[in-house]
Amino acid sequence: MPRFLIDENLSPHIAEHMRFLGYDARAVRELGMTGASDDEIIQFAQAQGLVIVTGDIEFGEMFYRHLGEVSMVVLRSKTQGKQGFIDVLEYLHSLSVLNGIEVSHYLVLASVHGHRIRKYVA
Repeated sequence: MPRFLIDENLSPHIAEHMRFLGYDARAVRELGMTGASDDEIIQFAQAQGLVIVTGDIEFGEMFYRHLGEVSMVVLRSKTQGKQGFIDVLEYLHSLSVLNGIEVSHYLVLASVHGHRIRKYVA
C-alpha cells in the first residue's frame, strides 16, 4: 500500500482522516517541513517513497516537469475547505483508487464528481 505526504496547502486534518481510513499518511506540517518549496517537497517524497496529496493544481504541471518521478494526487474542491477535500478522499477511497497508486509515474486529478488517472510513460 502506498504511503502519502500531505502538502502544506491542505490541513493536517487531511492526514489524520487518511490514517482513520487506514492509510499511512503524514502532513508536511507534522514533519516540520513548513515553508519548504514545492521542489523540496517533491525531492523528499521521492527519496522517502511517498505519494504527494495536494490541493495545488500546479503540482500537475510539476509532475510532468519531474518526469513522473513521484506520484501525485491533486484534490479539487469548489469549497477549498477541509470537508470538501475529505469528501474527495472519501470518494477515492470508496473506489479503492488510493490503494492502486504506485510510488512513481501516476497523477490522479480528483473531485467528488470524478477522477482521472494519468500515467507518465517515458
